[in-house]
Amino acid sequence: MPTGYYTHPSFLLHEMGHFHPECPERLQAIEDHLISHGIDGLLDRREAPAATEAQIERVHRPDYVAGLAANSPSTGYFPIDPDTSMNRHTLTAATHAAGAAVAATDAVMAGEIENAFCCVRPPGHHAEPDRAMGFCFFNNVAIAARHALAAHGLQRVAIIDFDVHHGNGTEAAFRDDSQVMMCSFFQHPFYPYSGTEHIATNMSNIPLPAYTNGLAVREVVETIWL
Repeated sequence: MPTGYYTHPSFLLHEMGHFHPECPERLQAIEDHLISHGIDGLLDRREAPAATEAQIERVHRPDYVAGLAANSPSTGYFPIDPDTSMNRHTLTAATHAAGAAVAATDAVMAGEIENAFCCVRPPGHHAEPDRAMGFCFFNNVAIAARHALAAHGLQRVAIIDFDVHHGNGTEAAFRDDSQVMMCSFFQHPFYPYSGTEHIATNMSNIPLPAYTNGLAVREVVETIWL
């Protein structure tokens, strides 16, 4: 079966200002890589739908979701923190990014596709249940995991988070939740300077020093998690 490839509607130009690293070119770089490696034609391309409010609020507090809507600007930017801002497309883009993860979960569970890749921005793993940060507004993978449990009756879900940054938002969403196990490796010390203290029993966090190479990371995965 093909891989489902979920992308935003083309009009959702989420970015955080000139010279900010969060920009539509990040998605274009992925598209270019898929084309240059001959993978593009092997994908089942699907447009990401919008997540529903109920799906988002399985992870995020209703007052937080309402606050984002109230602060969504009609022009210019609304700053959340020194790293994170909203433009007039951001909230819609974030809703579709979360919706991609939900739709991908549905399609895999229905047997339509074997696996899925969601090429979406903004990202999600720094977004906590009541806080946007680190370019993230809705925690896409957490919303998908909650959806898998609630809508498909799964008993347990595993999340593998591989990123230079620790997924603090995902950990906050599932701390001490026996239905979800999260395994994560990340550079430490580095933003958001979390993941090494007060670790919940359902978390397997592997902090790694800067410049750890790929072979060392592979060894970590094979010796600790496999």
